[in-house]
Amino acid sequence: MLLLKKINTFSIISLFALTLAFKVNAGLYGFDSVNPYSQSENILSMKYLPDNIPNYRAEMRNNLLMLIEYARSQNPNFQILAHEGQDLLLKSRWEYDLEGYNRVRDRELGAHDPAFLFTTDIGTKTPKEGTKPYRYLKSLNAVVLNNIYCGDGLEKNITINNSLGFISIENCPDESSLDAAIARSILDHKIIYAFTDKKNAFNNITTQTLINDSARNIENINQAQNIAFLLNSENYNSIEEMVLAISKSNYDIIVINPFFNNSTPFSPEDIRRMSFK
Repeated sequence: MLLLKKINTFSIISLFALTLAFKVNAGLYGFDSVNPYSQSENILSMKYLPDNIPNYRAEMRNNLLMLIEYARSQNPNFQILAHEGQDLLLKSRWEYDLEGYNRVRDRELGAHDPAFLFTTDIGTKTPKEGTKPYRYLKSLNAVVLNNIYCGDGLEKNITINNSLGFISIENCPDESSLDAAIARSILDHKIIYAFTDKKNAFNNITTQTLINDSARNIENINQAQNIAFLLNSENYNSIEEMVLAISKSNYDIIVINPFFNNSTPFSPEDIRRMSFK
């Protein structure tokens, strides 16, 4: 069994802000009676040249890479699952446009149309090899997505096209939808954690349905066929009771919080016992 302490999940909302530096009579193209503000400048209400347009998506990648690289420096076999955050897997058109804008501006050639600031689509281009977006993409072992089979399923292609491990968390509306989601995940050879009742999800290992049971020993995520999330320990009266329940289960991967009842850390011996099927 591969036991993973929970990495804080995240979902990224792209927020684009402008840091404005007030420069007299200086628009993006320079302002005077001969060269007035452009239509795009008027649309964006950008009276002054911004000293910096932050790329929050790139900054988030940098922060995550720092954490991932530190974890792997401590343990080269550290497994990284990113929950949601699929916007970070691709380099968006907005990022490409921003880089072009900054290159032109830095050369004092006059920046091109700043209307790209309205563009928030994530695009479809895989980052180039050697770049930080590419390094982030390749640093992940798997991506955990919500309701791919019981939802619209559109984002599944992001992971498939990039050869990433793929785990789906499905909150299905009824038993028939759940059965269909499980069947499709098996056909796709993807790991699924599915439920219809939120009250029985994430909080008790014995009430969770084990999908795709396997007797194999698991050393990494790519070998796994099933997963359980036990993020809430309130149904267990003690660490010992929770450790015993997990050790008696047959899951390939179990994701837990590092603290029992959000207060007491599991000991190395607890982790060792829970890591055996």
